[in-house]
Amino acid sequence: MPLTAERTQAGGVVAPGYERVREEFERNFTERRELGGAVAAYVRGEKVVDLWGGVRDARDGSPWERDTVVVVYSTSKGLASMCLALAHSRGLLDYDERVATYWPEFAQYGKSRVSVRQLLGHEAGLSIIDEPLYPDLLRDFDGLAEAIARQKPMWRPGSRHGYH
Repeated sequence: MPLTAERTQAGGVVAPGYERVREEFERNFTERRELGGAVAAYVRGEKVVDLWGGVRDARDGSPWERDTVVVVYSTSKGLASMCLALAHSRGLLDYDERVATYWPEFAQYGKSRVSVRQLLGHEAGLSIIDEPLYPDLLRDFDGLAEAIARQKPMWRPGSRHGYH
């Protein structure tokens, strides 16, 4: 499905049959008071929606561009949760087992008894990482895992709750 060259109020293009997506996206600005945003959608590996609009900075009104960079939060939680649930349903992961059973390095600094359930329930005391999380470390999953394993809990695991 090739994207149409038809420009939108918001900027971008949609493939034939996806015009309603453009209409709803534009309603975000005209009716829902959204400041700015972008959306892309793929069907069977083909891009069918590529839209952006509004402003990227409410202070000066600068427009949202096709290549505006944004910080996104919590985008992997749903997929990670599904992966963990699938592993659990297949008997590969026990929520009540200690994390260190699967990841021995995690047991450092009083975390040896932390269960998978406590970790997922934000009860392990790991609401911060003391080590600076520079971009190079965030791209290095093994290095990031080592930093998490080295982290001392902020409280006795299982005694409190705090977003991890």
